Amino acid sequence: MTSILPTLLTATTALLALTSTASTQSGDDPMALQRCIWSCLANSPGATSPKYHACVERNCNETQDQPAEPIQRGQRGHWSIYKLSIDEPPYYDGYAANTESRNGKLALSYVCGKGGDRYISMAGRRIDRLALDWADPKPVTFSFDGHPPLTLEMGEYEGALITDMLSRDALLISLLQSANRLNVRFARQFETFSLKGSSWAMKIALDYCR
Repeated sequence: MTSILPTLLTATTALLALTSTASTQSGDDPMALQRCIWSCLANSPGATSPKYHACVERNCNETQDQPAEPIQRGQRGHWSIYKLSIDEPPYYDGYAANTESRNGKLALSYVCGKGGDRYISMAGRRIDRLALDWADPKPVTFSFDGHPPLTLEMGEYEGALITDMLSRDALLISLLQSANRLNVRFARQFETFSLKGSSWAMKIALDYCR
């Protein structure tokens, strides 16, 4: 037993040192993610609730794989992010967070620039069928989960429907990040969007364009 004890102590010390080194190199708290999930669970009706899942996606998934520099493009869930160039339309130093309706006939984008320009744009086959006129704004209704519908006037610009400029804390922006599903109605059209991945894409855009 006497000859085995030093060996066990040496092995244990080496293992602790290795674990400490790995933790230091990664810079991660191995329990941070779990604590975040527990926090979301404690502040929601339960693990099956939309509020819980939105909290985890918004707050916990963001603790991993965050780029040191602004990413040029990426995708998570049903949303993608694209870094805009000041040399190309719409000539912003900013981002576009994008998604498509479930049937692929309508694209929706949140566009923001560092100068403060922020708006929602919609384009695609559904829009192409409309007789667009900038002087004749179209009422568009946005419905999120069980939230009361929001109706905004959207005008035409280069073949797309766009909102007026939106503030960073606009209710529409908040719901895009926190809800699970979006239904859009305009003219006689009805489209459904999944918001899975929206909080990730919107956070990148909002943080950069603040």
